[in-house]
Amino acid sequence: YNPSPLAGTISFRSGDKSSCQRVLPNEIYPEVRNIMAGSQWKEENAVDMALYEEAKRSLDATIDLVIGRDTFETALAEHRELMSKVTETCLQRVRYRCDEWGNYRSFDDCSGQGGCGHDCIHKLVIGD
Repeated sequence: YNPSPLAGTISFRSGDKSSCQRVLPNEIYPEVRNIMAGSQWKEENAVDMALYEEAKRSLDATIDLVIGRDTFETALAEHRELMSKVTETCLQRVRYRCDEWGNYRSFDDCSGQGGCGHDCIHKLVIGD
């Protein structure tokens, strides 16, 4: 897959053709960071955090006991290498629903909610 439009680019946000909007940076503002560091936020989100930690432990156990850490790390490295090739080769060729000026395109290179650049990826993997 190619990543969704990145921060600073223009992205299509809904079914309205006029809703091409600039993608904001993904950051946690200091005010929000302060709230998240507080005891009230931690108390209110304790169950969610416990579930998250348990999911991480379960995933690590599955990797270690079922898949094997070496097998997993090898597959992950291969995945990252392939993703790097896709990004390097295809990202600049993807036609998103909005151009760089915020104009809606009637044609794009996406399927459904995402999955942009599939033709380039196919050519990269399979060949022309």
